[in-house]
Amino acid sequence: MKTQKWIMLMMVAALFVAGCEKRDPAKSAKDVADKAGEIKMADNADAKVADKIDDKADAKVADDAPAPNPEPKPAPKPEPKPSAAGQVELKIALPVERIDGTPLPPQGEPNMETSKPVGYTRPAFYVPSGTINLALGKTVTVSDEPLGAELSQIVDGNAESTQETTLDFGSAPAWVVVDLGKECEIFAILMWHSHSNIYVFRDVIVEVSNDPDFLSSEVLFNNDHDGSLGKGHKKGTDKQYVETYEGKLIDAKGVKGRYVRFWSNGNTADKSNYWIEAQVFGRALTK
Repeated sequence: MKTQKWIMLMMVAALFVAGCEKRDPAKSAKDVADKAGEIKMADNADAKVADKIDDKADAKVADDAPAPNPEPKPAPKPEPKPSAAGQVELKIALPVERIDGTPLPPQGEPNMETSKPVGYTRPAFYVPSGTINLALGKTVTVSDEPLGAELSQIVDGNAESTQETTLDFGSAPAWVVVDLGKECEIFAILMWHSHSNIYVFRDVIVEVSNDPDFLSSEVLFNNDHDGSLGKGHKKGTDKQYVETYEGKLIDAKGVKGRYVRFWSNGNTADKSNYWIEAQVFGRALTK
């Protein structure tokens, strides 16, 4: 735009000079300069107006443009679960994990709990201060003599799943009883069947009693959903589960008793009852 106006200026000036040759040369030169100044001022004014229009257009475009997306904020870390006064986290010595990935239950197996995702770890479990593994080194009795390891290995604190640590109780419904020696207050029970393969043990029942014959007992866990064990228990409402290196943790809620009995009735791979370890966490009652 500026270039065109300057060309017009020069053309006007030339014509003006030509028309004024007969007049005073000094006056003609002055007129030419004045005319050029007027055109230049007009050009500057046009430029300012154009600049203002461009600025307003840019501002409007900026106002109309969508606001940029804010930087995504990282998800807040979950706060640690507060423990009640006088409670501490239960420390568990876990064995080696034998199965990689997510162990999926056999297809068509009923009453199964939801499979845990890859990388899942059990949340912390809290117990009263002074809680210990009451079963460690205690007396164990069983329904039938097992093949493989010694009975004492069920309560030796070692939950590794190897051929040397596994007790095979055969194909009949089997039970294991741990005698704590005296009545105790029990807060948690942790048990491991073989976890070196994809095993789902059936009719798992855990009960506590002060009677060695369990004529009366407190049932803490029961996944015999169809009553197939046939030992006088009600049908269970707990879920079947795939054995893992973490074992099965049961909240005993401070139940009192001396004897803890564990039932099982074969598994989804074969009819055997493979036992590894039983741990009972609590405190002995003082009388």
